[in-house]
Amino acid sequence: MCCVRCEILEEENRQLRDELYGKGWKVPSEFRLTRQEGDFLACLVAHSGSRSHEFILEAICANNAEVDSRLSQVIACKVRRKLKPFGIDIVTEWARGYRLEEEHRQRLIHWHAKAEAA
Repeated sequence: MCCVRCEILEEENRQLRDELYGKGWKVPSEFRLTRQEGDFLACLVAHSGSRSHEFILEAICANNAEVDSRLSQVIACKVRRKLKPFGIDIVTEWARGYRLEEEHRQRLIHWHAKAEAA
C-alpha cells in the first residue's frame, strides 16, 4: 500500500515538474534548437514573468548534474541568435533572470495553430 502511494506521488511530482518547466509545449522545428535550447525556451513560454538562472538550470539539466552557473547565459545567447530572424526577443532582467515579452510569448504558444491554419 505504501509503495503504491509513493509511486502515485512520484508520478504526480513528475507531471507537476513537466508543467512547471513547460515540457508540454512543442518547440517549432524551424527554430532548429538543441534539446537544452528548446527546454530553455519552453521554460520561458510556460509562464509569464521572469525565470531565475537557477530555475532555468533545473529545467534544462534533467539529470541534475553539476553544471556551470553560466550555462543559462550561454544558452540564452544561442537561443536569441536563432530566434532573431523570427522577431522573438528574450529579455534579460538584471539580477533576476530571463523572460519573454507577453506578445512574443503568446506568438510562441499559438505558433503551431498559425502554421496549421496557413
